[in-house]
Amino acid sequence: MPTLRRLSLYSNGLAHLPDELGLLVQVEELGVGYNPLDDGLPESIVNMIELRKIDYHGTANDAAKAQWERLSEQLPSLGKIDDNAAYVADVTIPDGMEIAEGTKFVKTWRIRNTGKTTWGGKTVWGRGYQLTHTEGPDFDSPGCDVAAAPGEEIEVTLAMVATGEGRQQSTWHLLNPDGDFFGDGLVADIVVVKPKLSP
Repeated sequence: MPTLRRLSLYSNGLAHLPDELGLLVQVEELGVGYNPLDDGLPESIVNMIELRKIDYHGTANDAAKAQWERLSEQLPSLGKIDDNAAYVADVTIPDGMEIAEGTKFVKTWRIRNTGKTTWGGKTVWGRGYQLTHTEGPDFDSPGCDVAAAPGEEIEVTLAMVATGEGRQQSTWHLLNPDGDFFGDGLVADIVVVKPKLSP
């Protein structure tokens, strides 16, 4: 299976993974969660030089998890993805701008696709590349889909509502279809003030 990139072995009652697993040198994602894994992981796993992600969620064996932490240090590609993004500029709403509480506003950033992959499209589960809230208030925004080719600069825009009081910072990150966050964080940084009363 020289072209196998993803291997899912979830919930198979596996107590042992064969040493031959290390022969699958092109596998990039390995799922072994919800198995007892009494024998832990085979040492040959360090031969899987393209392995970027392993999911052992739900394994009951703490010894296997500790062993994985040790073996993972020998895997050069672990945790690396081909997606990346760079913040370029704020297009609207400069940092520290005062906005009355409850007021709708539009925040736009310019970003560049500095990775190797093209953003866009949808997986069979209906998820593509998205700008997703990660920290602070979300200002009533659900996020948005993003699409860009490598090297391309685009503008991403969110419709928001000023909430809270005083200095508020809402942080957003790009999320790929595999559920990995990547690139620079994008921040909507405003000062929420009380609405002025009409005379």
